[in-house]
Amino acid sequence: MACALKEEEYDVADYYKETGWAQQCARMPLFQKVTLFVISLNALWIGIDVQYNPESNLSDAEWYFQVGEYFFCMFFLFEWVTRFLAFQNKRDTLRDTW
Repeated sequence: MACALKEEEYDVADYYKETGWAQQCARMPLFQKVTLFVISLNALWIGIDVQYNPESNLSDAEWYFQVGEYFFCMFFLFEWVTRFLAFQNKRDTLRDTW
């Protein structure tokens, strides 16, 4: 019974490389906090976009809607690439369900 209680908590960083800029960045608490902030900001942005952007095609929308969408696209692409490059074995990316 005691062994079951001492099971290690899952941490995706256990699968990261030990060296390199990507793993260093992915392990940073600031990177994680900024990512969660941008996710929250993106949720608000989606609501603003749905409410105030009448265009269904992004290229027809006002410039500020385009800038907002491209910002989120570039940030999430950077986050995805950083986390992917941080893994020691790329196959381990499939283990992380988050």
